[in-house]
Amino acid sequence: MRNYGCYIYHLENNKLVQNSNNACWAGLNKSKYFNTDIYIDKYIEPEITDKQRKRIVYLINKITPCKFTTIKKVKYIQYKLLKNHYSNLLLLNFIRILWYLNKSFNNEQFFIDICKPKPRNLDYLEFMMTCIKNNVNTGPGWYYGDHSFVYLNIIPKTKEMLYKHTGNSMETFLKCKIENVK
Repeated sequence: MRNYGCYIYHLENNKLVQNSNNACWAGLNKSKYFNTDIYIDKYIEPEITDKQRKRIVYLINKITPCKFTTIKKVKYIQYKLLKNHYSNLLLLNFIRILWYLNKSFNNEQFFIDICKPKPRNLDYLEFMMTCIKNNVNTGPGWYYGDHSFVYLNIIPKTKEMLYKHTGNSMETFLKCKIENVK
């Protein structure tokens, strides 16, 4: 699997224009991109199956529009950005694990769990976050930063809470109590 770099494009004047910064999801925190579509390329890695890719896109689509689309014979993941940078980071990190081996959690078990049926008592985001929570590595030396969605003691949230989130920290959102989501 390759590094964490992201190949992102925006549609400008009916042409795809690549984001000049492909480090992680950098550059998407500009408000001019919020509520617009981005197109993600180079997401196919042999370690991840079509079933797993389709499942991730399907689940994210239940929260914000997300689908596979083909433009000029290239297949992209089309994702509609939300209004908050950290809300986007949470969802986009689910896409990034299609090519990036995150050593902060058990990737193999995560993909087994995420492909299971969603329990009726959880909404789609709660289900996805529960799959992360259940597979976080707790050993020494693992790293997480504010652009990660892997933290110890995360509390799964609903998509409505994600829509309400106006904060400027991923960790704060992931670890705050449900009643504190504003």
